[in-house]
Amino acid sequence: MLGKFKTSMLEYKVSGSTSARESALVFKKWLDEYIITLNKAAEKDTTYITNFVKEYSKTNPELVKMHEQLKKVREQGPKLQDTLETEQLAEKEVPVEMTSYYVKFGLLGTVLAIAAVAALFP
Repeated sequence: MLGKFKTSMLEYKVSGSTSARESALVFKKWLDEYIITLNKAAEKDTTYITNFVKEYSKTNPELVKMHEQLKKVREQGPKLQDTLETEQLAEKEVPVEMTSYYVKFGLLGTVLAIAAVAALFP
């Protein structure tokens, strides 16, 4: 159908043929009516689904409550995961400050050397 419409419109634009214009207008009218029909069907389906959900919610309150809890998990889950990953990454990246150990070992060595020298010369 779209191919026929395209051909008719092209013929009308190129040659100015009134029959091609009429053919394109007939197709456009059909297409508009078809779109209206589809919109009505979608509206009807939406109403049906909305009513079904309302009735289902009334007959299964525990599932509705569970659904609400799952919505909270979906909202809060990524935030908690980000927090956990950030904390785990921070734990792994704690830099070890070795300078203080070098100073302590240096002082200990100096003290031991002085003690050894002092023990040799009473």
